Amino acid sequence: MSSSRERVAQLRNRRKEQGMKQSSIWLSPEDESAIAAITERAGMKSRSEAIRYALKQVSNQEEKMQA
Repeated sequence: MSSSRERVAQLRNRRKEQGMKQSSIWLSPEDESAIAAITERAGMKSRSEAIRYALKQVSNQEEKMQA
């Protein structure tokens, strides 16, 4: 069985292969609550997934407003 560190490294490498970039951000308690709500409501497995989802939603709304 691989160690936790090895699994994290494998995941990081897989994400890099998919063209993803790693980023760190500071979140307020309100941001954390919003992310938790999105994660639960949309049935997502991770905060990262919820943040990417929210960013896509905002981007889509901006595109609609510009059209």
